[in-house]
Amino acid sequence: ANTARYDVAGTGLQTAGLAGGGIDGSSNQTLVEEYNGTSWSEVNDIPAAVKQSNMFGIQTAAVQAGGNGSPNYLDTCILYDGTNWTSTGALNDGRNAMTQGSGTQTAGLAAGGYSTARTGVTELYDGSSWTTSSATMGTPRYQGASSCNTPSNAGLITAGGYSTGYVGTTEEFTRSASTVVPGAWSSGASLPGNRWNTSGAGTQTA
Repeated sequence: ANTARYDVAGTGLQTAGLAGGGIDGSSNQTLVEEYNGTSWSEVNDIPAAVKQSNMFGIQTAAVQAGGNGSPNYLDTCILYDGTNWTSTGALNDGRNAMTQGSGTQTAGLAAGGYSTARTGVTELYDGSSWTTSSATMGTPRYQGASSCNTPSNAGLITAGGYSTGYVGTTEEFTRSASTVVPGAWSSGASLPGNRWNTSGAGTQTA
């Protein structure tokens, strides 16, 4: 990246990536950069400085939701079309440090995170608004890793994170994509060791 920072939100592919926000050590950032497989280039900033937000989708159709606006836990959500950012429906539960986002600009998922306490809340995005699922994570956590390239909100695997301490447990979220159902979380194989602030990639099965 052209500007060093951490707690950045990101999504996309190895040859078409997107990264936005973060903190440079003292201040939250509005910077957004695109990656083409070789180099990073700065593009239009996000509207407000934020760190630890959730991002999913592809480089030309992405969603950024929530985050820490220092000091507020944000519920705001914005869409990226490859050039500009526009507002869309807000999260029902404002929070930061959710598991990495999953899905597309019209079928997304956000789970876990932290606001006044760690949470296992799961929300589904339909392209304009968020709906809270009755299914919550078995272990409320924040800053866990997930299968962020899952191409819908019908499946997600998340592992690690922080709950009452570092955790290594894995949970899988599944729901029917053809019917309106809340979905459900189930246990998966645990990581070899407990950890948080991890990253993830791939799909629910790979």
